[in-house]
Amino acid sequence: MAEEKNTILHSIATAEARLKEIDAERDSLLKDLTKWKNDLREAQSPTIIRSVPTSSSIYPLDSRIALYRSLFRGREDIYPKLWVSKKTGAKGYSPACGNEWSPGVCRKPVTKCGDCNNRKFSPISDDVIRKHLEGSITIGVYPMLADETCWFLAVDFDKESWQDDARAFMETSANFKIPGYLERSRSGSGGHV
Repeated sequence: MAEEKNTILHSIATAEARLKEIDAERDSLLKDLTKWKNDLREAQSPTIIRSVPTSSSIYPLDSRIALYRSLFRGREDIYPKLWVSKKTGAKGYSPACGNEWSPGVCRKPVTKCGDCNNRKFSPISDDVIRKHLEGSITIGVYPMLADETCWFLAVDFDKESWQDDARAFMETSANFKIPGYLERSRSGSGGHV
C-alpha cells in the first residue's frame, strides 16, 4: 500500500510540474501571439503622411492621391458619389455605377438605381480620386469592410461646445496612440475628426 501511495504521489508531482511547464509555455506563446498580431496590424496599416498639402502646385498629384488613400481607406470595390437634384436641389450620395446613363442599359429616371438590375458598381481608382481632388466630382468612402472592420472613424461635432468636445476626443485618441485629424465643417460651426 505504501509503495502504491508513493507511486501516486510521484505521478501527481510529475503532472503538476508538467502543468507548470505547459502554463509557462502557454504564457510565452500568448505574448508572442499578441506581439505578432500587433506587428501584422502595423504592417497592414496605411502609411499616414503627416504633413497635409496646402497647395496643389507644390505637391505632386501622386502624393495627394496617396495622402487621400491613407486617410480615407475603405472599400475598394465601390464608392459613393454625390448627386444633386436639378428639380429640388436635394443632395445625397449613391454608389457610383459604371452603367449610369448608358443608352439601352440605364433606365433612369424611369427606374431608380436601387431597383435597377443593370447596376455595375464602380471601384475606387486613382483617376476617380484625382477628379475628386480637382473638384470635378465629389465622392465619399464606404469605410466598413467586408469583414466588418474599418481603417478610420469619422466623428461629427457641433453645437456650442463642439471645439471643447473635439479637443477632448483628440486628446483621448492621442492617449491611445490613435491619430486624429480635425476638419472644420463647411458651415464653420462644427468640426469633424
